Amino acid sequence: MNDWRPELVALDIDGTLLAWVEGAGQTYEQITPAVYAAVHRAIAAGAHVVLSSGRSPHGMDKIADLLDLTDVVDDRIWVVASNGAVIFRYPPPEVVHEETFDARAAVAAVLEHHPNALVAVEERGVGYRVNRNFPTGELSGDMIITDVDDIVAGPVSRVIIRDPDASAEDFVELAANLGLHGTDYVVGWTARARPLSCRRLQGERPADRLRQARRRRGRRARDRRRSQRHRDAPLGRSWGRHGAVHRGRPGRRGPRDRQRPRGRRRAGAVAVVGVNLPQSVPTERLTLDLFTTDEAALMLAGGRDPRWHPDYPRRDDRDAASMVKSADPRGPRHITRTFDGLVFGPIGFYGPPTPAADEVPEAEIGYGLVSDARGRGVATEAVRALLALTDAYGVRVRASVLPDNAASIRVLAKCGFTELRGANEDGELVMARPLRSPVS
Repeated sequence: MNDWRPELVALDIDGTLLAWVEGAGQTYEQITPAVYAAVHRAIAAGAHVVLSSGRSPHGMDKIADLLDLTDVVDDRIWVVASNGAVIFRYPPPEVVHEETFDARAAVAAVLEHHPNALVAVEERGVGYRVNRNFPTGELSGDMIITDVDDIVAGPVSRVIIRDPDASAEDFVELAANLGLHGTDYVVGWTARARPLSCRRLQGERPADRLRQARRRRGRRARDRRRSQRHRDAPLGRSWGRHGAVHRGRPGRRGPRDRQRPRGRRRAGAVAVVGVNLPQSVPTERLTLDLFTTDEAALMLAGGRDPRWHPDYPRRDDRDAASMVKSADPRGPRHITRTFDGLVFGPIGFYGPPTPAADEVPEAEIGYGLVSDARGRGVATEAVRALLALTDAYGVRVRASVLPDNAASIRVLAKCGFTELRGANEDGELVMARPLRSPVS
């Protein structure tokens, strides 16, 4: 692989090409000499550079000018803007694809719960139409004060909703409870990772548009490498039919609680090798130990171990035991209280990570707790422990949960699952967690 050279390099802008202004949530509008030289080395090596960002088109052409891209390429450059909703060529700016949707229902539903929120829609080549002015530096271009009904009267590529009085978790839970699962949501942060509560409602993800731009140039999927791999990554699903976490209905069992193992993989996907998680993962209060084959056999036979909580294992926990394979570090684990060795739930992944649509490796997480263990931060602590390991391997994680399961949605939001991808075939809300840091 030492002689491998990428044919297409997609570059994020804010925080990648441009450095963040410390504490301001903005970037310096200048390219450092080191970054400039690196981009031009990639071009000189034969790579085609594509700019890809959440910025609007009018906020991206000047970055191309700062890099002098048009002076060193044979043809107009390709740009993927608005979190993937718009593809355009430059110079001069020419939109070649725009994905739009009707945002009226989504905006009305959000404003019903956040009536003081700020709303913005891109006004091509000018800036944004807004119901009130956004804080300085958060939107590029001019801000045109417009009534909300007029802002979303026609199809739009993206809507930004900002409520300074709401947290990122508030928005994630709201979007899930509203049932707006036909739309993708992304919650943004400032450079210091404080919640910005900026909501982008859009029809497409950047990876989808990158593939489209690549196809237009005839590039192959295996020749693409994206910078900032921690963006827009999904992973995770529960032990059974109803999502990554137990529904939290103590004492109630019925059709809604029946779960079946699942770990479907994209056709032709190749497992990512080298992800070797430890047999035991300690946390502040817990220990996450892999099921042994003997324990799995005992669970499947209906037996019990004196270390297990009286309500453990449940029926869906036995489904987890059916997935146990000898020496598989990604399989189910016992969630054990360290101080007394009591086991009260399982947690684990559905097999090895596999490449997602944007070629970032993804895994699916599932877990459950007996009723006595809920509401004490146990699920959050256990999930975060495994996420720290997947981050180290550059693996994104997703989870699926019923949209009316507010407790589970809060757990996932606290753990960073801030990308809502819509509903799966079982009506579950798919929530994804971007990687916390780029892979070195």
